[in-house]
Amino acid sequence: MQKCSSIVIVPALLSLMLSCTSTTISQPTLAQSGTNDNADAIAIKRLLNQIATADSAGDLDGIVSLYSDDAILLPPDRPILRGIDTIRQHYQKLFGHYKLEVTVHAQEIGIAGDWAHSLGTTTVRSFPRTGSQITQSIDKYIMLLKRAQDGNWKIHRLMWSPQLDRQPA
Repeated sequence: MQKCSSIVIVPALLSLMLSCTSTTISQPTLAQSGTNDNADAIAIKRLLNQIATADSAGDLDGIVSLYSDDAILLPPDRPILRGIDTIRQHYQKLFGHYKLEVTVHAQEIGIAGDWAHSLGTTTVRSFPRTGSQITQSIDKYIMLLKRAQDGNWKIHRLMWSPQLDRQPA
């Protein structure tokens, strides 16, 4: 089951379909660099909540809408996933194999004009559709965001890796 961990561990955020979804964003450190940083930080926290909610609901369109068209995912022990179509296929496969319960804990948000980053952890409980053992993983992530033309923040790059070994839930 170790090979599946890179599919399951999405921040989703990462990645993350149950009615008892737990969506938590802690109070991250904010690097102040401009007058709109507070509003932008709130918008980024909202995006992180949307990731956890969409992952936990198995909402393919919802999760894909949070990425830029030229986004790149860098999952652990897997090839780089480039572009929105590849990312959609990744999530479609993920949601086909698992129901997820995702929590995001942002520890840092930095904003510089139309670019931002978020650093933190995700906790993902994975419920295999085959009825196999439920697992839980805790990942660390770094996310690069860019402001879209409509003013909304989009995930541009996302990289994560296990913080702890996968454990039975």
